[in-house]
Amino acid sequence: MRLCPAPLLAALAMGLIAGCEPFPTFEVSESARAAAYPALVPVEAITGQVPAETIAPETSSDLAGRAARLKARAARLGGSVVDAETRKRMQTGVK
Repeated sequence: MRLCPAPLLAALAMGLIAGCEPFPTFEVSESARAAAYPALVPVEAITGQVPAETIAPETSSDLAGRAARLKARAARLGGSVVDAETRKRMQTGVK
């Protein structure tokens, strides 16, 4: 079986033509050019705004239960997708 080169050549030609497109220019206003760079902020100032404890003690048991259910679900999904009968049929091949 021989592949027709026409679609491959057409895709190659379109890629070459798209590569010849000039890079777009961007308009930058004078006020943007004259603007000062933003001040750098130390990371401690950012992380210091986050509350220290976001999980309340009463929600801790709810989260532990949810985590256990998700782990059990993941264990159930860990098995084979193809059952034994179908796998045996697949190994015999197409006739």
